[in-house]
Amino acid sequence: MIADISALILILLVMVISHELIHLLSAYLLGVRIKGFGFSLFGPIFILRDEYLVDNDLKLILVHTSPLILSLTFLFNNFYCFLFSSLNLTGSIGDIYLLIKLLRIRDVNMRCLYSRRVEEKIKRISIIKYWD
Repeated sequence: MIADISALILILLVMVISHELIHLLSAYLLGVRIKGFGFSLFGPIFILRDEYLVDNDLKLILVHTSPLILSLTFLFNNFYCFLFSSLNLTGSIGDIYLLIKLLRIRDVNMRCLYSRRVEEKIKRISIIKYWD
């Protein structure tokens, strides 16, 4: 029983960390700079610089949906890929919600303002170390 719970916690931890690392890798490949890094109750958080992201819809879409796209490609490979991918899909719900909110804001300055408000909320619920 305890071993099963420990295994589940380990799987979830690996899934969350890999999900966030996929966001980070896609941002890096697209030339988006990182503003900060930290941890929350749900795992690692990367704060990206607005000026490299919010004015380009394609970059915004790719960074937010990269874990979702990767999950869908491995969804039906085998049982473990299915399990990992389906858990990752549930983690993508917040990414898609934020992406839709940002894409509905057409003005880049208003998009930056919304992004910074979200960043402030994240700061309140997590331990974040910022750097420039």
